[in-house]
Amino acid sequence: MDLSIGNITIFQDDPERKIIRQIISGNNHEFVELEDENIVSVKIIKSTFNQPGGSYHVTIDNNFVKSQANQEPLYGIKNHGWSFTIESKCFIISSFFNEIELIVIYKCLHFLFILFYFILFFIFLMIFKIASKEKESSDSIRGIVRLTPEGTEHFEGLNDVDRETFYTKLRQELANAIPISSNRVITNGNIEVDISAPRRQIILSINIKKDETNREISVNSAIKDLNILIWNKPITVIASGEYTRHLDQGYGYKTSRKNSSIIFKLCQIKNLFLKKKIKHNDFN
Repeated sequence: MDLSIGNITIFQDDPERKIIRQIISGNNHEFVELEDENIVSVKIIKSTFNQPGGSYHVTIDNNFVKSQANQEPLYGIKNHGWSFTIESKCFIISSFFNEIELIVIYKCLHFLFILFYFILFFIFLMIFKIASKEKESSDSIRGIVRLTPEGTEHFEGLNDVDRETFYTKLRQELANAIPISSNRVITNGNIEVDISAPRRQIILSINIKKDETNREISVNSAIKDLNILIWNKPITVIASGEYTRHLDQGYGYKTSRKNSSIIFKLCQIKNLFLKKKIKHNDFN
């Protein structure tokens, strides 16, 4: 058996008239399928049997299917040759499945709603973290600079008073270079020898305070500008300063973490030892 061009029609029986609910041609492969040589499967849309307890009948035209052997049209079913009634319980089952579909849709929407708010919460959390970091970065920042080998030799040759003067003048020149108020560039006087350098070079503590007047650039901008100025030393005022000219161009300005205070405290102990050692050598 093969499919052909005839129609299969589903009617709803009404006292006054016959109502066509669905009409399908045998060559409509979207709705008609030949499962094997004896079975034809027809897809019924949901609205076809929409009357609980309603009576229906099906007609099949001649030539809806044809003989596979000689391609001759086969007889169909006329009038009420195939009649049936849709029981109410079928619609109860149908309604049940429709309710299930609604529940599934509701669950999906509920899940999407929760997912949306979760994503929204995550975005606000990230914004809060970024804002917190920006607020934190707007506070005072600890940082360090490194002297050139020649600057290191010059600095270590100074006595304590001259070292204090060196720090004071260096802070003033750095503030003028950025430019920011000189009271925003501070130091705790810590020094450290950079053991990673091939030659002896000293690292100095230079901290940047936040602007209390709201009229100057932020801490973030100040440390970025200072780093750029040192990195580009040959073409900035860093090279011409009496004290800033001793800064190492390739080191720039490096910020340190909050726990750097612990490192600096250790450095202070080390510096006291170095000072005593230098004085002892000078005495000898």
